[in-house]
Amino acid sequence: MISSYILFLSALIPTIVLHELAHFLACEWMRCGTSYVNIGFGKPIFSFYFKNTRYNFSPILLGGYVKLEGEMEISNSPTAFINLKYHKKVIIALAGCIVNIILGILLIYLGKVNYSLYYIGFFNILAGIGNLMPYPGLDGSYPILLLLEKTMQKEKAIPILNKIIKWSVRIIMFLNIIFLPWFVIKGISLLNIIIHTYYQVP
Repeated sequence: MISSYILFLSALIPTIVLHELAHFLACEWMRCGTSYVNIGFGKPIFSFYFKNTRYNFSPILLGGYVKLEGEMEISNSPTAFINLKYHKKVIIALAGCIVNIILGILLIYLGKVNYSLYYIGFFNILAGIGNLMPYPGLDGSYPILLLLEKTMQKEKAIPILNKIIKWSVRIIMFLNIIFLPWFVIKGISLLNIIIHTYYQVP
């Protein structure tokens, strides 16, 4: 069981890093400005700069985020997220989920060679599918929420979006703190059953 928890922790960090890196690379592709990339939540314990972007590592490893230029604020900059075309915003919003799911499927398949990869693949798929849920604050909600810009002026839509996302993120964090330990225990137990049965691990 101890080795399973070590695998969980070793799978969680690269899952978060890959998710946020996918968002960041999508921003570069769509020519959207970024201020910083945050791995984890809370006050950063380590930071460094690379090509005008700050990379932060925080202690609460329940996720991460990329701070976009003009994400939910009025801006005249052509590289501000709010001024990009709708399809570019959707690509940026869903990039992390897509990478997690594709990589997760690949790693589960490679688990036939090394069953430890099955853990990492499982958490990547879980992160990808979980973030695709259309709950405000999760990546899957942005394609829906951003449609508000098409039904009303940006000046009116942005304050509404900010309030919705702000309170939704607080609820998500609260639920994570309460249910994540239970989920980890049950999830690892289920994975152990699958791995011991399918891969015939003693």
